[in-house]
Amino acid sequence: MGIIDIKKKAVPLALLIIFSVMSILLKLVSAIRDRQQIDTVYFIFILIYAMVTIFVSVWGQMLGMADMIILGVLSFLAGIQKAVGVLLMALFLVSISAAILLVLKRVKAKDRIAFIPYMFLAYLGVILCG
Repeated sequence: MGIIDIKKKAVPLALLIIFSVMSILLKLVSAIRDRQQIDTVYFIFILIYAMVTIFVSVWGQMLGMADMIILGVLSFLAGIQKAVGVLLMALFLVSISAAILLVLKRVKAKDRIAFIPYMFLAYLGVILCG
């Protein structure tokens, strides 16, 4: 999805839905297989978190809808703490990258930057560094 986001500055909705549904199903199957109890409060909290992030995405228009959906799915799969860590690290990485690109005059202030690749790098950083 990151490559598509870089090239087109958009992610197809069908690809995003397939990714989300498959990820959630894999998490549920894994929980059932390991005989873990699925906490209802956790699901409600994740749902509220996803709705708030989508609302912020639509209202603020700073991050795209696909970015927020991926972050919501990530929070469901990896937990809220890791998802917030990924978001903060990705924002930090994109800020540094945007500043460098602006100084080098490769982009203008109004240009859009693909965020999903930065989320991927941040996810790797959070997973590898704890």
